[in-house]
Amino acid sequence: MADKKFPKYYLIIPFICSLAGFLAVYKGILEDIGLIIAG
Repeated sequence: MADKKFPKYYLIIPFICSLAGFLAVYKGILEDIGLIIAG
């Protein structure tokens, strides 16, 4: 296996996409539920 640790900053972009999906659904835009699933 790999000896290197997984950099945590790789998770920032998917987290931002998921957060955008949650905010959109909270505002009533249900078409953006896919952002939550993809993130």
